[in-house]
Amino acid sequence: LFQTIVNGSPRIEAFRRLGGNSGDQIPLGSGDTLIQVDWLSKYSKGHGIDLPMLFEEDYFKPIKLLYNAKHMVSAGKLLLSFIDTAAFLEMGDVQGNFVAWLKRYADLATVGVSAEELWEFRNSLLHMTNISSRAVLKGKVAPLIMFGGGPPGLKRQGANGEKYFNFRVLLEAVAAAVGNWISTYNTEPKRFETFVERYDLVVSDSRTFTILNSDPASGQSFSDRDES
Repeated sequence: LFQTIVNGSPRIEAFRRLGGNSGDQIPLGSGDTLIQVDWLSKYSKGHGIDLPMLFEEDYFKPIKLLYNAKHMVSAGKLLLSFIDTAAFLEMGDVQGNFVAWLKRYADLATVGVSAEELWEFRNSLLHMTNISSRAVLKGKVAPLIMFGGGPPGLKRQGANGEKYFNFRVLLEAVAAAVGNWISTYNTEPKRFETFVERYDLVVSDSRTFTILNSDPASGQSFSDRDES
């Protein structure tokens, strides 16, 4: 990614892709073609990359769709996975990046949990869909339990040391952390190059393969009544 600074903002002059295959087309026969969207071209907006729109479409829109449909556990998994991705984009694949990213950018006081507790919750929820990570079982951190609804500031300590937290408040805290994180690119625009390198390695909705052919009815949907 080659840039100059114009009026304090990064202006993209040219792109050099460092991996990934965005824009690739794969013939499937019978006139069908798979094409992968070039995310960098799609989200480049004049003076830089539109990171808020990129993260909204790749992550927060699916999270909010699940949450609004009352699939809170699935929404929680996506949100925690997004923190993993954000930590990788910021710090690379290094140990402790999840907790470090939260401590650097997020205010978890409103949620009533710590970054370390959230990390253990992430481990157990993503891998086993429970709340009992190894550290929790050893008594090193408190188990966390999500709930939805109720007053935003509601916090409750369980009888056995477990902590209840409002998922919506966590979602809002992470969204605010993303805003804090994105603002750092305004003062350090050279970091966009590393961001592009790493985002090229991320599997995301913005570069999912789609099929192109002459039949507009060829798109697929899923329902309980689908037949093979």
